[in-house]
Amino acid sequence: MKLHHSPIYQVTYGGGYFSHQTAELNYYLHDNCHGAHFDGESIETAEHVEIPRAELANLIAKICYNHREHEQWLKDNGINCTLDEMIVIISRWIAESDQRNDYVVLTWF
Repeated sequence: MKLHHSPIYQVTYGGGYFSHQTAELNYYLHDNCHGAHFDGESIETAEHVEIPRAELANLIAKICYNHREHEQWLKDNGINCTLDEMIVIISRWIAESDQRNDYVVLTWF
């Protein structure tokens, strides 16, 4: 076995959502996507999150099934979007992320 480098490594970013709500969204993802991995000192301050694609799809189903619960969470946490907008955003994460991976990478900056 040998160590190799990647001659082509491209990082691109799309969107830009939930300004200054890192803690709220990270805890929401942590509570609803149990396979999520948070890089940082704590979930609250993690700036890099990897979430299995299937768990994000399941989150959309949870939102649709428990509409009132998730709508209340948005209100309680000051998240300025509707559940329909939240579903569109999560769907965009799934669709626009690198399809070669089984996970979606989210980065706060």
